This record gives sequence, C-alpha cells and structure tokens, in this order.
Amino acid sequence: MTSLLSRDGTTLDASLRSLADVLSDAPNPYPVLAWLRRSPAARLLGQLVTAPDELDHAALDALPQGHATTYVRSLLTTAGLLPRRDENLALLINRTGRTLAKLPGHQAILIRPFAEWHIIRDARRRSARGRYIYIAHKGDCA
Repeated sequence: MTSLLSRDGTTLDASLRSLADVLSDAPNPYPVLAWLRRSPAARLLGQLVTAPDELDHAALDALPQGHATTYVRSLLTTAGLLPRRDENLALLINRTGRTLAKLPGHQAILIRPFAEWHIIRDARRRSARGRYIYIAHKGDCA
C-alpha cells in the first residue's frame, strides 16, 4: 500500500492517509491485495500519485474516460480527497468540450452556443434539482 500511495516509494504521503485507510479497512484484505496487483485502476492511481500535478477532478477529466478512471474518481471521492460533484453533468460538459474541439472551426462556432446555452444549461438546472440521471446524460449526448 505504501509503495502505491507514496511519491518516493517508502513513505506514505500525509494527504493520502484517508485513501490508505479506506483501502486497508476492508473486512477481507485479499481482494484489495488482488486489486492492487492486477487492476488497471490501481496502476492509474499509482501514476496519479507520482505525477507532479495536483490530484483533482480536472486532472482526472484530462485522462481518457474509461472504467479505470471512473473507479479511481469514485475511490478518491469516497476517501474525501476529491469533493463530490454531479458526475452525469460533468460527463456531459467534458464530452461536449471534447466533441467541439474535434469539429472544424466554422461548425464549432455554430454548435457551441446551442450546446452551452440550451443543452448544458438545461442539464445544470435539472442537476440543481437532483433530477439529472445517467439516462438523461445519455439522451443529451445523443
């Protein structure tokens, strides 16, 4: 655990103590040990810990969004290292940004206002009421 959650491989970073506690408080340590050895999420977590950048939602948003990234984000949120946020809304905002970045300039100029002022604005309103669920996110992305 210490080798995974330390920058130098020997001493546990004090800011990651809550994450170490979450991982070590499992009733059965063997699945956690197996996860640490084999999981792509554990490797991603190790890379994030040793990276010089700050560990925050923006750093995770910059990574390819897959199961490992989602799992690590959830783990860091559970440990209290990242603040809670509406993940469905964040997925929509990130996907919109990535999609607009791939478009030619003349298309992005037309689509960006609609995406930001209609789709994302409506999603934020629903999120504030607690009604922006994953299915709504998938519908907005379609």
